[in-house]
Amino acid sequence: MVFPLLRHRVGVRQSQLVATCLVLATCSTAWSQTPPPAKAKPAAKAPNVEPKKDVDAQRALQAGEAKLQSNDIAGALADFQRSNEAVPSPVARYKIAWCFDQLGKSTEAADAYRSFLAEPPRDDLSEQRQRAQTRLLELTTASVKVTTAPPGASLKVDGATESAVTPTTLQLNPGRHAIEVAANGYEPANRELEVIAGGSGELALDLVPIPAQVAAASLPPATTPAAPPTKAPPASKLPAYVTLGIGGAGAIVGTIFGVRALSARSDFNKNPTVARADTAEQSALVSDMAFGVAITLGITGAVLLLSHPDKPAEASPTTQAPRRPSPSITGFRLAPVVTPQAQGAAAFFRF
Repeated sequence: MVFPLLRHRVGVRQSQLVATCLVLATCSTAWSQTPPPAKAKPAAKAPNVEPKKDVDAQRALQAGEAKLQSNDIAGALADFQRSNEAVPSPVARYKIAWCFDQLGKSTEAADAYRSFLAEPPRDDLSEQRQRAQTRLLELTTASVKVTTAPPGASLKVDGATESAVTPTTLQLNPGRHAIEVAANGYEPANRELEVIAGGSGELALDLVPIPAQVAAASLPPATTPAAPPTKAPPASKLPAYVTLGIGGAGAIVGTIFGVRALSARSDFNKNPTVARADTAEQSALVSDMAFGVAITLGITGAVLLLSHPDKPAEASPTTQAPRRPSPSITGFRLAPVVTPQAQGAAAFFRF
């Protein structure tokens, strides 16, 4: 009875042991099939591109400088632009503006100069800043040189007095401007100009002297003691002929300059320029003055030729003042008339 019982217990323990082994085997098999956790890889370091950009920018800048030495401005401009794209710098911006300026691209040069001047000032680029400011002013305004004959005339631009006198160079904003010059003893001259940004030109004006009669009329009449009456010699006709001759010469001059003014006007209509406008205006002004002189002298010469002088009045024995002509004396008298607005002669008839 003992042996069967022992076998039974041993059998139970063996079965428990077998079951336990099976459980352990199953767990180990499942464990062996599960992949171990992957170890975290260290993060890859990002490549440092800044030093490469600096190198590229420096190389492009040096290449542009080399091309400038060989006068390849277009190639140098491309290198400077590539350098500025890699690493923006005021040095590259100034060189870009300078290249545009040398290539005649005024608009691009002005924009590049503004971009350079927008950078904070640097001591090593102070000279370049001054050049950029001066050149930007020239590119965005018009340069007009004003000369007069005689020089030393005062200037007004759009009604504002300029501190400089002629000859001088004006920097004008784009658009239409009124220029006025004046000098002592000369008629004022006025011109209108249409200027464009970056343009240049010259305005030359010949000032017309104020006639001597106007200056003489402004002086008070001089009083001189009357000379003793003498019998006047017969009047000579030479002054009349000389006056008529000068009047005829004035008419010829007026005709020549009138034709010249019409021709200059026609040329201006075909191709408007400042020089042609000035030529037309100056020729018209000379023509008008010449015809005015011709008409005045022609009338004066005709009157001198056709008139007879008054008989001299007898002086009183007690005074040196001239006596007024007797109302019974008849004849013709001519007197000059000079005012700031007009010049001419007045005729007086006595019956």
